[in-house]
Amino acid sequence: MISRITDRILPEVNEWQNRPIDSIYPVIFFDGIVFNSRKDNKIVSKCVYSILGINCKIRAALFRAALYIIM
Repeated sequence: MISRITDRILPEVNEWQNRPIDSIYPVIFFDGIVFNSRKDNKIVSKCVYSILGINCKIRAALFRAALYIIM
């Protein structure tokens, strides 16, 4: 069942990984979650990192929205 789901979404994942990205991201958030996993009968700590970059277009849109609320 898992491999069928993986096979269905793999083309979308590859498309997302190979998309063009902006050259500048003025705001970047880094986060990670640590969890324990078993490897070779030992408990090891692993971390999954997530990175969120906000490009200039999103930043400008948020700035305009905030400006209208203040006025």
